[in-house]
Amino acid sequence: KHLFDNYVYIFKDGLFWKSVGNTFYAVLSLPLSMAIALALSVVMNSELKGKTIFRTIFFLPYVCSVVALTNMWRLMLDTNYGILNEFLGIFGVDKINWLSNEKTYMPAMIIMGAWTSLGFNIILFSAALTGVSKSYYEAARIDGAGELKTFNQIVFPMIKPGVGALAIFTFIN
Repeated sequence: KHLFDNYVYIFKDGLFWKSVGNTFYAVLSLPLSMAIALALSVVMNSELKGKTIFRTIFFLPYVCSVVALTNMWRLMLDTNYGILNEFLGIFGVDKINWLSNEKTYMPAMIIMGAWTSLGFNIILFSAALTGVSKSYYEAARIDGAGELKTFNQIVFPMIKPGVGALAIFTFIN
């Protein structure tokens, strides 16, 4: 046998290419989780009453046991008595086999992965946002910049190193 026969065999195998596709598809949870966490962090960084409670609620999935989270999602996505199918049934949607159907399994996994990492991402984004001095917000407001322009031109460039680090942490996770 030749040295590279195993590699030739792998590249001809359809399951190998399917697993590569699934890996790239699963990586989609990274920007989804980060975008949602950044939006929630910006909202929670404002003068919101009870923001400590919201931070705690969003951080809980991160500190919970993987077994507990897996069981919770399994119950939510169960075909016969899952909460999601019960909710969709109100609108006349037939029961969906979320975890055994080839078309719904990966989206369900992406949502679970994004939700699980949301708490950690929110904490890191919140820490980065608190590092932006209030004087920058005030100067932007005086100059007539709107909230979106202030975020894009001032806030995001200042938290960019944190975004990069969080992207690496999330990808490794």
